[in-house]
Amino acid sequence: MEIKDNIKQQIACLLVEYKRAGGVGLEETIDHVLDLIEKETVTPQPLEEIYKDEEKSLFVPLEFDSAVQTVIDNFNFYKVHSVMEYLGWQWTPLGRVPKPAEIKKTARELFNYIRNGGVTETGGLRVEYNKDNEELSLKFVLEQWDHWNE
Repeated sequence: MEIKDNIKQQIACLLVEYKRAGGVGLEETIDHVLDLIEKETVTPQPLEEIYKDEEKSLFVPLEFDSAVQTVIDNFNFYKVHSVMEYLGWQWTPLGRVPKPAEIKKTARELFNYIRNGGVTETGGLRVEYNKDNEELSLKFVLEQWDHWNE
């Protein structure tokens, strides 16, 4: 019976993480949660604890900060840093290529700027938040060309 309860707890943790991810990327969420459980950074909680503050359905709209954290956790800031290093892409205020932690901090600041929806960008980073359909994205843009027909 103990193994069955443990599996139920792990599934409940998985569903909570799936909710935090906006109900998308189930395969990645499963892999992420299993990895966390394996590394013992997440301990399955009793089901009563998981559900006590939840509505009947786990699939409720995400809170902005939780969604931002999911994006930040899954974005490869080291890859962006490597590309910037390779291109010699310096941020003017720093006078050098930013470190991954500085890129991450700037991304978080950009998200805070668009908390109520919108788009903003700086230093190659572009963040978008469509509040109506809860789409949130972070991109590193090397080149872009737009033509608006008015």
